[in-house]
Amino acid sequence: MNKRSVLRTLLAAAVFTLMMSIGVWAEAYGPNIQLSTSVLDTDVVATDSTMLHRLEVPSDGVVSFTGVEYSSYSNNKYGLSFSLLSSSFTPINRYGSSSTYVNGADVNSSSFSREYALKRGTYFIRVTNTKYYTIRTLFTAANDQGGLSKKKAATLKRKAQKSCVFGAGETYDKAEWFKINLTKPRKLTLEVTAHGDASYRVTFSGPKPYKKGDVSYVSSGNVMTAKYWIRRGRKKLKLKKGKYYVKIQRSSNNVSGYCTVKWW
Repeated sequence: MNKRSVLRTLLAAAVFTLMMSIGVWAEAYGPNIQLSTSVLDTDVVATDSTMLHRLEVPSDGVVSFTGVEYSSYSNNKYGLSFSLLSSSFTPINRYGSSSTYVNGADVNSSSFSREYALKRGTYFIRVTNTKYYTIRTLFTAANDQGGLSKKKAATLKRKAQKSCVFGAGETYDKAEWFKINLTKPRKLTLEVTAHGDASYRVTFSGPKPYKKGDVSYVSSGNVMTAKYWIRRGRKKLKLKKGKYYVKIQRSSNNVSGYCTVKWW
């Protein structure tokens, strides 16, 4: 067989393999997972050992998942395992796990539901070796309002709240920046609230004595309140007028969530 014939044979084999692969995936697609600000159920009767469900996230926000698997032989319900995938079918589950487990059959279970902060776009849910199941979702929008660099920091006005989103699958070194313009000397209180699974490192910087930055941490589900002033012995003096910055970073790459931030 000459070289041209070999290349034709290899090309034909590759095309056949691709077509077979497409056919298999097409058969494995189940109903789309719907999102709403109210609870929605997607009931599934699997037609394949591996089922894929398309998930369209309409805007940045947090998706809460729970679900159950039904017994084929009784009315019993059990927890459900699934994998959350990016649009390129890469797993983006919590803590780097290959799958997520939710126990929608027990509202008192610590694994009753799981939350993922997701950027607007297309995702997939993969469920394997399960015949009858329900996936329940709830969507909460969250604006991603921070700047991605100090130069592009978003202005944060006094008593006005803004938020920043750290989505599942986003790069670990992402930081969100906010800028505070003090037009007169004052003491400053900063409040950062952590939502979802992620915890955060918060750096406050500006004119002396905060040129090197003052670092605080806020864990998942908690509120950090920090007060900033200039200490002179026992005295607490007002900050100088000028530009101050708040830098927020996720403390772990394998979790997601969003923060709200404000000052007064």
